[in-house]
Amino acid sequence: MPEREIPITLVVRELDDDVVVATPLLFDEVACCQDSAQGALAAARELAKRAAEASANFILHQRCLLGEVTLHTVEITLPPPTKSEFWSEPVELKFAMVRWRHGTDAYLAMVPELGIEIMAAREPDLNRMIPEHIVAALRRNKTAESLYELALVQRSTKVTLERSSISANIKTPRSIEQDEGKEKEPKPAIEEVGTVLDAGPLSPAYAMEAIVEQMADALGGRHPRSVLPVAT
Repeated sequence: MPEREIPITLVVRELDDDVVVATPLLFDEVACCQDSAQGALAAARELAKRAAEASANFILHQRCLLGEVTLHTVEITLPPPTKSEFWSEPVELKFAMVRWRHGTDAYLAMVPELGIEIMAAREPDLNRMIPEHIVAALRRNKTAESLYELALVQRSTKVTLERSSISANIKTPRSIEQDEGKEKEPKPAIEEVGTVLDAGPLSPAYAMEAIVEQMADALGGRHPRSVLPVAT
């Protein structure tokens, strides 16, 4: 199988308890936690390679991010819940945000701490939607109702982008077709077009004497010939 060099961008988050989380963009199933950035990046690249090799070609094409990726910070002011004895003042929250343009079709933003992506056809629309979607995500899972839960999504002390690449063995359409052909064992032609008479008990037939005599004459007569019975 030919090796293919696939560019990837990894989001690296350093948490407050000396844990590093590395996540490759467009590989949503991959997230690696280690006690060092080097270990997290190595594990994330290896898992991204396995995911790429297991992906169909059209899926792999969608995973390739060739445009510029930028890192930003978005600030949110969250009011306290209506009925709360321990929370009376609005809370200022900061979230790291990764932005990129996916071809010419859409503008995207991803908030790693919340695991959400926002997409819009125009950049001004994306700018307007980002705060709205962050607040909606916090309220959807009821994080917005608890200061403790909010503290858990504010644990990232540093967020960086790591541009890298992976060398993956990608099957070509021809090799996929050849592998599928190897898995299918060829069947005898008789099983495709007829019935093997001695393979098992047959249903009884009646009033076939004349046909049997014709077959016997064709097979064992003065000029033997092959016979192909056809059921009608």
